[in-house]
Amino acid sequence: MAKKKIPDEIRAQVETIVDQFNEKDLRGSQSFYETRYRGVYLYLDRNDWGYVCHVCRLTYNGAMDNWDFAIFKYSRGGVTPPLL
Repeated sequence: MAKKKIPDEIRAQVETIVDQFNEKDLRGSQSFYETRYRGVYLYLDRNDWGYVCHVCRLTYNGAMDNWDFAIFKYSRGGVTPPLL
């Protein structure tokens, strides 16, 4: 059985959104957001002058407008889903 993963076309859309944000809102700074993928997870990191900080993890639920969100919490060394 094949492992589930975020489809390439969704990844391309995400990359476009992140690249546009970096270009528009962080232009000229030494900071930018970058993505990592693992299975159905999208990890968003912020790179400040070469120092990478984990920000959050999004779980792909089958559509571009359907993701679960969990913030990275350094005190726990992992992600914590938001309280509902």
